[in-house]
Amino acid sequence: DNRFNDDENSDEYRESEQRMRKMFALADHIVTSHEYLKSTLSTYVPGRNITCIEDALELELSSDETSLSHVKAHLLFELYRARLQGAGWNKTRLIWFGTNGDNKEIRSGGMTDLVKLKTLLHSPAFRDKITLTICSNGEKAYQDIFRDWKIPHFFIKWHPATFYRVLRCNHVALVPLTINSLTICKSNNRLLTALHNDLAVIADEIPSYKEFGQCIVLNEWENGLSAFVDNAQNRKDSVAEGKKIIGRKYLPQHIAFKWET
Repeated sequence: DNRFNDDENSDEYRESEQRMRKMFALADHIVTSHEYLKSTLSTYVPGRNITCIEDALELELSSDETSLSHVKAHLLFELYRARLQGAGWNKTRLIWFGTNGDNKEIRSGGMTDLVKLKTLLHSPAFRDKITLTICSNGEKAYQDIFRDWKIPHFFIKWHPATFYRVLRCNHVALVPLTINSLTICKSNNRLLTALHNDLAVIADEIPSYKEFGQCIVLNEWENGLSAFVDNAQNRKDSVAEGKKIIGRKYLPQHIAFKWET
């Protein structure tokens, strides 16, 4: 991410920026996750050696199987899946996944970006055909934001033991963004994660997403929902094309080779 966030004017961010500048001053070489971030960063630390090495797809996530949290996560997953089935297994299942800062309050961006989709998701064209899952650490924010939503919606806490299983219970990942100096520099790892887990994707466009523009839907939210809701073949074709890109460029061996060279 771009930690030189021009849109924030707080002591916290100013202190963070100062720490970042000191850290960069100590570095012999800087590595970023995509070209747009590299270009942006070069304006803040001119003259430094900067290389782009993309994020690798995480093929699996690890978790301590003996821990109580691991066991609890699996129990919560089974409860979630039962509730999802109860809402109508024949519906198109939408999901948003991501963190919510400190987990205790509604923050700008992130989960709140779904609010701009509320009217569309509740429109007659979609409201009876969909469910929405939120997979996050921000249960309090979820409760505050979605308390008056009428479409079936569910929260499940993110946990590495069950995260990919949760994703694979759904059909379409929603990635709305409020575009600012922070979000415009984000990597494409959410797209990689979604496509790897057989999710079609509708997203707001940022530079790192453009490479996937032929296999996901960018910016056109109503058209994207129309294409994917109740149309398993469109979803399947979209995911297949996305996986081709991942298979050519984003597997761990591809990224490891870049680090080695």
